Amino acid sequence: MESVTTFTDGQPLKGRVKLYAQGAISHSSFTEIGALVSRMAKRRFNELELTPDVSWLRLGGGQSHIKFVECTLSVSPTCALWFPAGEWKTDGDRASDNRYRTAKSHEDALVFHRISREPSVFCLLLVLATNLTKDALLDECANRLAKTLPESLDRLRIFGCCDVVEPIFIPQLKKSVVMPQIFQVMRKVKPPAYPELGERFESLHPLMFGSRRLCTGISDALGKEAKLVTANRARDFAVVRSAPTCNEESAKKRVVDWLITGTDKLT
Repeated sequence: MESVTTFTDGQPLKGRVKLYAQGAISHSSFTEIGALVSRMAKRRFNELELTPDVSWLRLGGGQSHIKFVECTLSVSPTCALWFPAGEWKTDGDRASDNRYRTAKSHEDALVFHRISREPSVFCLLLVLATNLTKDALLDECANRLAKTLPESLDRLRIFGCCDVVEPIFIPQLKKSVVMPQIFQVMRKVKPPAYPELGERFESLHPLMFGSRRLCTGISDALGKEAKLVTANRARDFAVVRSAPTCNEESAKKRVVDWLITGTDKLT
């Protein structure tokens, strides 16, 4: 959650928290991210939604208006923060029972596939009003991640991807919505491949981050069609940006050693 400060430009970070634990939902607020992290470290839960109260972001020398921001932490059953389904006390309503079945199925799948390590997933969604191009935004994200991520996060072995998308109009809803499915790495691989995530990616993305070994390997394979940005503070962290002219199909063949392929892929 501390990584959220990468995108707040020093603004006081406060907001609202929705916590899912043993089928129940609790609501609270926070006025300082460090205190929130300390508070959550003493809890066990299954998912956390964070809605920071920030209204602007400095991009490309100017301010961009933030229309919406939401952060979601989905805890892995292999993480110490996970609230085990066997200890749940559900309310007996349908929603609570459904959350229990989802959590239990998640645990059962890991046991069935004999998986001892699955990544927890942190998703940060920003909806912005800006005149910057997609590539300028991605360059800004790459530099922010590399230059501001603290050394204390090295032990978490953070990896992930970033992209910029336009809202899609849904006729049934009569409005435009953001569809973040392209970022949802965990939904694109089968459970046996979970432990490999962080050592390899499930696909190529315009912006990818992780260990220096992983990002350097991808950057070297792509040559002039990629740029490697190494971290200022974190010791084992880097970002790789593929060029706008990079042909994805051709590039995938060159970085195949760094991708999860074959029967372990779902899409």
